[in-house]
Amino acid sequence: MTEQIKSIDSKLNSILSGIKESELEESKYLSRETIMTDAQIELIDKVCEPIFNYCKSHRQVYIDRKVKSYLTYIGKQWDMNQPTFKTIPVTNIIWGIIEYEVPLMTENRPIIKAAAGNPVDIPYAEGINKGLEYVWDSNEMTFRLPFWMRDVLVIGDTFGKIYWDYNIEEIVIDDVEADYFYPEPYVSDVKKMKYVIHAEPRPLHDIVTMYPNGKYVKSENVHSPMAEAVAEEGDTTLYETRESLDAEGVYTSKEGKSVSYRALIKELWIDDKTTTIKSKPVLDEYGMQSYEMVEAGEYKKDKDGNFIPQVIHYQERKYPYGRIIHWANGILLADFVCPYEHGKPPYVHFKNVKMKRSFWSYEDPYQLIAIQTQLNKRKAQIDFIADQTGNSVWVVDVDSGVKRSQITNQPGLIVYKRTGSEVNRLSPPPIPEYLFRNIDDLKFEANFVSGLHSVVTGDKPGSITAGSAIAELIERALVRVKEKTKYMEASIVDLGRLAMSYMRQFWIEPRQFPVFSSMSGGVNKVVEFSGKSLSFDPKIRVIAGSTMTTSKTSKFEQGVVMLRLGIIDRQEFLEYIEYPNAEDVLVRLQQQEEQMQQMQRESEDKEFQAKMQGYLTKLKAAQINKSAKLETQVLANRGAMEEQVFNFNDLLTRPYWTGEGSNITRPTGQGVM
Repeated sequence: MTEQIKSIDSKLNSILSGIKESELEESKYLSRETIMTDAQIELIDKVCEPIFNYCKSHRQVYIDRKVKSYLTYIGKQWDMNQPTFKTIPVTNIIWGIIEYEVPLMTENRPIIKAAAGNPVDIPYAEGINKGLEYVWDSNEMTFRLPFWMRDVLVIGDTFGKIYWDYNIEEIVIDDVEADYFYPEPYVSDVKKMKYVIHAEPRPLHDIVTMYPNGKYVKSENVHSPMAEAVAEEGDTTLYETRESLDAEGVYTSKEGKSVSYRALIKELWIDDKTTTIKSKPVLDEYGMQSYEMVEAGEYKKDKDGNFIPQVIHYQERKYPYGRIIHWANGILLADFVCPYEHGKPPYVHFKNVKMKRSFWSYEDPYQLIAIQTQLNKRKAQIDFIADQTGNSVWVVDVDSGVKRSQITNQPGLIVYKRTGSEVNRLSPPPIPEYLFRNIDDLKFEANFVSGLHSVVTGDKPGSITAGSAIAELIERALVRVKEKTKYMEASIVDLGRLAMSYMRQFWIEPRQFPVFSSMSGGVNKVVEFSGKSLSFDPKIRVIAGSTMTTSKTSKFEQGVVMLRLGIIDRQEFLEYIEYPNAEDVLVRLQQQEEQMQQMQRESEDKEFQAKMQGYLTKLKAAQINKSAKLETQVLANRGAMEEQVFNFNDLLTRPYWTGEGSNITRPTGQGVM
C-alpha cells in the first residue's frame, strides 16, 4: 500500500510540476553538498535553523495555552476517561459567547479613509480611497474578516500577510494562522522586529513548481500544534479536511497511519545590515572625470600608460529593505533582497486583549475555562443524582433467589423472593438546592467576565420598557466588545498603510475607478489614480465604530434628527441607516426632482405666455378705443371748424347789422360807409 501511494505521489508531482518523473526520482538521492555551496549550507545550518528553533521554543508556552483554549471552544473539555455510568455534559458557553461577539464586531463593512499628509496629495484623496476599497474588495476581506476575528477571539492572535504578487500584478492579502507564525522573542510589535518567520506545510508538487531547488526537498511529517492537539488515537487528520490533506500529499496507509508527502516551507524575513564596498568616479566642477595626480599638473598612470581615474569608495547596505530566505527540510530554496520599499515585515497582527511587554494576546476562553469546567461539573452531578433517582440502588440478599435480570424499572414490577431474604431499594439522595444556585452564579460570572450581559442578547432588562433607555443600556453593555473592535480597526489601519505603500511603489500606470455621484443623476464618474502621483504615503484612518453593529432604530432616529437640522444630506442619511439600494433610490429621487423642476418650468412658461397674451389683448383693445376716440374727436373738431368757416363767410356777404336771426346791433350815430 505504501509503495502504491509513493507511485501515485511521484506521478502527481510530475504532472503538476511539469518535470519528468525520472528526474524527480533522481533528485531525491542527491546530497546537499552536491546541490548547494558551503556558504548556503552554513546559512541554513548556522543561521536559519537556529533562529527557527529559538523562536519555536520561546513561543511554546503561549501555543500550549492557545491549544487548550481551542479545545475548550470546540467542546473537548473532558478527558473521556470517565466511567460509562457517568454522563459528561458540555454546556459550551465559550462557543456561545464567541459566536455572538464575532457578528457584533464585523456586521458592518469597515470604512477606510485616507487623509493626505501633504497638501499636494489632497487632489488625489478620492482616488486613494477608491484604491483602498479596490484592494479590500479584490481580496474579499468583508467575507474573510469574520473568520479572522473568530481566530482572534478563540486563540488570541491571527495574522495577515500583505504583499505584491508579481504574477498577477495585484496586492494580495493572505491568512497566516498563529500556528505558523514565529515572531522574534521579547519584541511586542511586528513592525519593530528585526526578524520573523512564517513556516507553513506545502505539498511537494507545489514546492517543485515554485522553486528551482524544490525537486530536492524530501517529505517530512509535519502538522500544526492545533492538528496535534485534536488528534485522536494517532489520527492527525481531524484538524484538516480529508480533501485538503489529500491535495497536499497526506494519505492514510493500510495500517491507518498518516503518511505525509509534504514539507514545511520556512520563510525568514530579516533586517540584514550586511554592507558591501562600492565605488563611484569623482567628477570635477564641469562634470568630467577626475584623475589621480602625483603633483600639480602631473597625473598618475598605470602600467599601460593610461591615466588612473580618481574614485571614491563607500559602504552600502546589501539588503536595504531587508532579506528574505526560503528553505525546507535543509534545502535552500530562495535568498533575495526584499523588494518592498517600506522595509518592514509584510505582516499585520490582529490581536485580542494584550498585556504590556507581551507579543501574544490573551484569548477569550482563557478566563472562561475554569467557569465552564465548574458549570459542567455541577451539571454532571445533577445528572448523576437524577439517574440515581430514576434507578436507585437495589439491595438483594445472595440467597433471595432473585436473578439480576428480574430487577428492572418496570412500573408495577413484582419480584418473588425466598422467605427470610431481603430485596429492596435504597432511597436516592435529594438534589441539593445549592447546586442550582451555583449554576446560576456560574452563568452570571461567565457573562460578567465575557462582558456580554443579557440585555445585549435580547433579554428584557427588568422593568425598563422605554426604547431610549434600553438602547442606552445596550450601548453601555457593548463597551468591552467595542474595545476589541478598536484593536481590530487599528490592525486594519496597518493593513491600509502597507497597501498604500505597495500602491505608491507598484501602481505606476494610472488606474481608473468608477465613483457614484447622485448629483449627476446617478451617472458614474471615473476617477483616475496612480501611485506615482503621491509625494509620500498619506495617513490612513478607520472611521470609529464603522464595523460595530448598532441599533437600527437608534441610527434611524439619529439620522432623521441630523437630516432635519441640515447636518447631513439625504445621501449621507441613506448611507448612515444602511438603506438597501441607496444609490438607486438617490437616482430616482434625482430624476423625480429634475422632472418636477421641468414641469414647474413648463407651467411657469405657460402662465407667462397667458399673461403676455392677455396684456397684448388689453393693449390692442386700448389702442382701438384710443383710435376711436381720436377719430371722433377729429370729426368733432372738423365739424366745428366747418361751422366757423360758414359763419365767417356769412359775415363777409351780409351787413353785420342785418340778417335774419342776427343779434348784432347796429352802432348808434354811425353812418354807412
